[in-house]
Amino acid sequence: MIPIDRMWSRIDITRSDSDTALFYDLMFLGEMVTKLIVVGLVATVGEDRERQRYSLEHALVRANSIGDWVGSLNELTTGPPSTLMPDGTTSEKRELTQKFAEVDDAWQRKAIDLLDEVAGCVGGSLPAGKTKASLLRWFQTFAGLRNRTRGHGAPTGSACSDMAPDLEASLRLICENYVGFSEPWLYLRQNLTKKYRLVPVAGDVSEFDHLKRDSDFNLPDGLFRGLGGDLFRVPLVYSDVDLSDFRFANGNYRTGRFESLSYVTDDQQDVISEEYNLPASALPLSGTTAGPSLDVVGETFVNLPPTIPDYVPRTELEATVSRLITDDRHPIVTLAGRGGVGKTSTALEVLYRVAESGQFFATLWFSARDIDLLPEGPKRVQPDVLTEGEIASQFVELMNPAGSADKGFDEIGYFRRCLSGGEDNGPFLFVFDNFETVRDLSDLYTAIDTYIRPPNKVLITSRSRSFRGDYPVDVRGMTRAEFTELATGTANRLGIAKLLDEKFLDELYEESDGHPYVVRVLLGEVASSGGRRSVERVMAGRDDILDALFERTYSSLAPAAQRIFLTLASWRSVVPRLAVEAALLRPENERMAVDEAIDVLERNSLIEVLEGPAAAEEFLRVPLAAGIFGRRKLTVSSMKTAIEADTEILKMFGAAKPGEATKGIGPRVDRMVATLAGRGSQGGDITDGLKVLEFIARRFPLAWLKIADLQEELGNLPGASDATRKYLELDPRSRVAWLRLANLSERSSDAIGELTALCELAQISDASIEDVSRAANRFNALMATKAIDLRGDDKRVMAERIRGLLERRTEEADAVTLSRLAWLCLHLGDTDAARDYTTLGLERDPYDRYCLRLSDRLNHG
Repeated sequence: MIPIDRMWSRIDITRSDSDTALFYDLMFLGEMVTKLIVVGLVATVGEDRERQRYSLEHALVRANSIGDWVGSLNELTTGPPSTLMPDGTTSEKRELTQKFAEVDDAWQRKAIDLLDEVAGCVGGSLPAGKTKASLLRWFQTFAGLRNRTRGHGAPTGSACSDMAPDLEASLRLICENYVGFSEPWLYLRQNLTKKYRLVPVAGDVSEFDHLKRDSDFNLPDGLFRGLGGDLFRVPLVYSDVDLSDFRFANGNYRTGRFESLSYVTDDQQDVISEEYNLPASALPLSGTTAGPSLDVVGETFVNLPPTIPDYVPRTELEATVSRLITDDRHPIVTLAGRGGVGKTSTALEVLYRVAESGQFFATLWFSARDIDLLPEGPKRVQPDVLTEGEIASQFVELMNPAGSADKGFDEIGYFRRCLSGGEDNGPFLFVFDNFETVRDLSDLYTAIDTYIRPPNKVLITSRSRSFRGDYPVDVRGMTRAEFTELATGTANRLGIAKLLDEKFLDELYEESDGHPYVVRVLLGEVASSGGRRSVERVMAGRDDILDALFERTYSSLAPAAQRIFLTLASWRSVVPRLAVEAALLRPENERMAVDEAIDVLERNSLIEVLEGPAAAEEFLRVPLAAGIFGRRKLTVSSMKTAIEADTEILKMFGAAKPGEATKGIGPRVDRMVATLAGRGSQGGDITDGLKVLEFIARRFPLAWLKIADLQEELGNLPGASDATRKYLELDPRSRVAWLRLANLSERSSDAIGELTALCELAQISDASIEDVSRAANRFNALMATKAIDLRGDDKRVMAERIRGLLERRTEEADAVTLSRLAWLCLHLGDTDAARDYTTLGLERDPYDRYCLRLSDRLNHG
């Protein structure tokens, strides 16, 4: 294991200094070994409603002695947390807890006896000779040794010299034999393409090589240990992708921060984190916790929590939800939206009405909610269920089926049979509130999706949807009428109704996006301050609310999604989706799946996608509260410099309001072209901007003509011609574009390019006779000035094509056009045809000077 190997390297260097220095470095190694074993086991403890893992970490960040770590080790191996650890930890726990007599040859016993000898040198108490002991006693003895020497003692150099050999031998036995150190440990770093860089720390990590190729996983950067093919995030050890150092939590906890220490380099840094601020004791129940037993509503058994006080009806949304959960087509329905937007309150209103109808035998409510969004702010609460096992247990307790009291009753099997209609009772409506909070979300959803069968139904409320197969209902902010009812009702209860005029309501609705929780919070702040306040100012000062609404969702995002979110949040404007893709996919940026990341952000309700006039003209916006949260995150993001560069590109498109999405991307492209034209006219570099425009033009072809405008204005006629050709590749029937290409070719002295453009224009189905006549006239003029000749087959073919087009439309041709056709025939050597078309021209206009001149030439030539 790399951190242990580096510590041994430090010890080898220290060995030549003094025995005292050697002894103390060995003690440092003992502390490191203790902490590594503890965090390795903590990593495997599953989350539960009692938050046992959180309690362990809560204690460890506050641990100011190695004895506290040893106490946690005892709890991990013999206490309640051990029941939450996977079977793969059995061998580790056995190595730590198995007792060995003094005569046993096990490495654990040897390590214990050697450390006992060391402890005896400084007056440590020794057990009776034949006492059986487990490796746990080694750590207890080591904690005492540490306090007797480093903590509260000052051993002499002679004593250190006596103790060092046995201490080193004891530590080597543990480092070389403890099974946890030979298993896979690795550092993971996810790149923007959602692939992972795997840096081995210990053991063989090749079983996780699929992460280098597979983008279906979403794991945070950090240290992990592998066990049974699964990965577990290791807490309280801090490193980087280069493994430049390893720092361990080292106590000295202050609110929101604690010390971390590298035993190898002595580097000390504060870890800033608020996740351990909450007490480790049990939390109160949520206001939406399920009822303890089944009651009857109408003709349905339910365990629903009460409806939300002061609920404002949302007629259209309620009708949609009611229809979907009572039809026979959609077995799983998901209400997805931002935290506090009203998913749960709406669901409860509908569920009580559905219960009255008696369509279902029972409606079962399972809540994973761990935060209640109260008017005074968010409060942590205890979830009812977090796993399928807990859901099944609660379900069995409510239903009390026959045999459920028997030992070995299969609760999960019974729950799944009820999902699929395999039990007598039913049909059931299963409701999972705050589904995003459950453990192993994908596995639980897969189980529900696999077993659910109509007429049973499932309703899910969730901030995010990382699954497929359900029918999603996007819950957004309130309509204006709903918002007005909420705002006026809340203001009346708070006694601030006189402050709500129409202008203030307009501003509040626009800034809050009709988000009911944000509206309630803002009006509460107005009541407290006695005056109007903007949403932005209030939310900027409420980190607790922003974290409650967005932190969990943001932390679960892949790096690419985080980067796009922070980019959009850094500039509060509606931005064309194509512009975001173009800015992020520039060659200088690391490749990333931008489309996928945008979809993830929309599913997680961090951004909204606004429809433009066409499918390729979608716009993106970040709601105000999410934007404030994003800008706060940006200040400490390692991606800040790259995001600022991306934002500068987006700003070239100009600021836009949501209503401007209906105008499409065209005005935004015009704005960027104007920006680049101004920059280019002053000698600035517009290379990056042009690349962005070209990317957009692949999906919005009219942008090629805007690029041609820009190039022409900057004097780059070949560049303008090239952009026009790119447009014509996508729209070859554009009369305007062919004329423009002909004009640009003429100005560039490209006679062949000009004729080609005119000839192509003449051939389009809706070309006018004037278009064909123009092609003939230009061909004749170029022949007259000897700019071209007919020695090339391509030019002759072009002339014959124009002749054919005109000959098919002679009925429409006037005398001038017929004179041009006659000249074309002359150039092709067909004098008889030239004479015939000249005669026809004079019949239509006896005074046409072109036909008269040509007739004179033909008759007296």
